[in-house]
Amino acid sequence: MAGMAAALFAVNRGVKTIQAGRSGESVFVSGLLDLTGVHPISASQRWDDLWAGIDALVHDISDHPYARIQKEEIKDAFTELLIFLKNAGHPYSRYADGTRIGPAYG
Repeated sequence: MAGMAAALFAVNRGVKTIQAGRSGESVFVSGLLDLTGVHPISASQRWDDLWAGIDALVHDISDHPYARIQKEEIKDAFTELLIFLKNAGHPYSRYADGTRIGPAYG
């Protein structure tokens, strides 16, 4: 997902981009986009508030990539990704628990 997102952000900023790779592994993914649903994994701590989970992750792992950017930047990037997916015919929506985002079927 990181490579696809990087290519999307580059294209949206006018950078000519080619993405290469194999798509075979995609049959093993659910489509779920989970920014932080469980932390710490060893304690199986689930977060009802996605942003509180990210705050805890950043507190515990100060060199995590989320610690290097502001929450607004994460929100903006995620929104950009969701808009792209919707425009490509793959709309996503929030699950009832509010912490996960997955394909919108139906």
